[in-house]
Amino acid sequence: MDIKIEPMAEHHVAALARIANNQQVSRTSGVPAHCSEEQVQTWLQSSRDFLADPSQSEELHWVIVWQGQVVGCCILKKLHRIQNTGELAYWLGEPFWGKGISECAARLLLTFAFDTLGLEEMHAHCLKWNNPASIKILTKLGFEADLDRPDLAVAGRFEQFEGDVWTFFKLSRRRWRLSQNLYQNHKSHAPRNTSL
Repeated sequence: MDIKIEPMAEHHVAALARIANNQQVSRTSGVPAHCSEEQVQTWLQSSRDFLADPSQSEELHWVIVWQGQVVGCCILKKLHRIQNTGELAYWLGEPFWGKGISECAARLLLTFAFDTLGLEEMHAHCLKWNNPASIKILTKLGFEADLDRPDLAVAGRFEQFEGDVWTFFKLSRRRWRLSQNLYQNHKSHAPRNTSL
């Protein structure tokens, strides 16, 4: 699959704002409703701040590129260099849902988090009942339920999902490496399309 992630830059802002300004995207994600270029600029600035001085920001944003076009964003949040932990987040423009793009992009970002940044543990959360796609992705990536963090009732704009909760996941570097080995073995043993 022709997917890559690129550090967010100025030339990505307009394209990201176009696909982020969608109620279906903001409905279950951290993307604000009616997302503007100014709001996307704040994401870019948080990445610049982290790269200049990690004590000034806890976020790094990457753009997801599929077939040469900007289709979404994946983020390392709550980066704590002392605890060596972070949080994974991602979102896609609505036209690109259901194609396996989020999983591939998240896998690339987790490789960077564990192998380049040397993080020991990653966290993630999503709506338990109204975002089954994210739960499926996180499970395929090797995340497991974080039993130290009970489900948390939704609040604010997410109260539209009455009765739903935020549910939490974690992934250690050791578990990530094991899941990557299983993933690579599965890929190498998958049946190939051999048409005559």
